[in-house]
This record gives sequence, C-alpha cells and structure tokens, in this order.
Amino acid sequence: MISHSEQFKDFTKGLNTILSGEFKVPVHFDRGFNFRRSMYFSVEPLGSNIVELRSGSQVREYTALIKFYWHRGGNRFGEKANHQKVMNTVNKIVERSKQLLTNNSFYTIDNTPSFNDLNKTFSQEDRLFVFPKFALTTTFIQDPVTFGASSRTHRDYIYFRDSRWFDGKVDSVDYDPPRNDTENRSDLIMASMSYSTLIEDVVG
Repeated sequence: MISHSEQFKDFTKGLNTILSGEFKVPVHFDRGFNFRRSMYFSVEPLGSNIVELRSGSQVREYTALIKFYWHRGGNRFGEKANHQKVMNTVNKIVERSKQLLTNNSFYTIDNTPSFNDLNKTFSQEDRLFVFPKFALTTTFIQDPVTFGASSRTHRDYIYFRDSRWFDGKVDSVDYDPPRNDTENRSDLIMASMSYSTLIEDVVG
C-alpha cells in the first residue's frame, strides 16, 4: 500500500513545482515566518481525510495552507509607504496563484527516479518498477545491478509511481490572516490561501 504520508510528500512536491516554476521564488515548508529572502511562499500541510473507499483503493482529500510572504526589511507598511501600490502587487500575485492552481486542478507529480550517474527512465510497463530500498543509501559498484557491501539477507522494495491529484481548488483567500509570533512584525506583509485536492491511494 502507498501510505498517505508518501502521498502528502507528493502533494507538497506538486505545489512546490507549480508555484516555484511560475514565480521563480522559493517555496518552503515552515510553520511561521523565517527570514529567507524578500519574497517566498510557505506551504503548511494541514491534514488528510478519507472521502471515499473503493475496491483496492481509497480517495483522500489533502489540504494545505499556502502563505505568501513579502518582507520589506526596515521599511514599514504605514502611512508613509504607498500601501495601495503594495496591496495591488500582493493582489496580483495571489490572484495569479489562484488561477495557476485552478489551471492545475488535475495534476501529475512525476516520480521518475534518478540515481546520480545512473539515470534510468521506465516505460509504461515498468512504471511500477521495484528497486531495493537500501540502494538509496548504498554505493554502487561497477555493476549497477549489484550493490556493494550489503549484508542484507532480504530485499525491501520501494515502488516508484506517479501520483495524480484531481479536483484541486483554492477554498479561501485571506489578505489579512491571523499572525503567529514569528509573523507579528510591521515590515512583513502576507496573504494566505487554503488549498485542497483529492488523491487516490492505491492498494497493491
């Protein structure tokens, strides 16, 4: 069975790919503000719930809180700042993010593995390719099929398969969200979006 913790990793990986690819700003996974650069997104996974049980699978809804941070250093967003201009910029970024996520309401996360210099892509028939799990932490010897210095008497297998989410949607947007202690500062402007999507966890 593909555990939903792995699907959560795919969920956040997909959000990272979509947002960073469009805006060319980093996406981090923090619980609160950390000074990283002037602008960045932060994705906070909130939870997952089973919404449907199927024969051989279950459909889960995954939710996350996406925050956009704009840190202005020593500049304050008070009367002396062009507050309207700032908020127009934030509004454009948030609305663009909403449209981007809406356009990707059906999305495939590519999990094709790559092992350093040993790059192997798999045909559709090999998509459920099994690879010894300890290969991820074992040095390859000359023969790429043999794993050096392994005393394991059995092989654990890890499955690589693409994940697909569907019915993704922005549930809400808040231009003045509640702030925690790390975010309660006058030189920081932020907005948040609640995002949810469905992923089918296949038992097999």
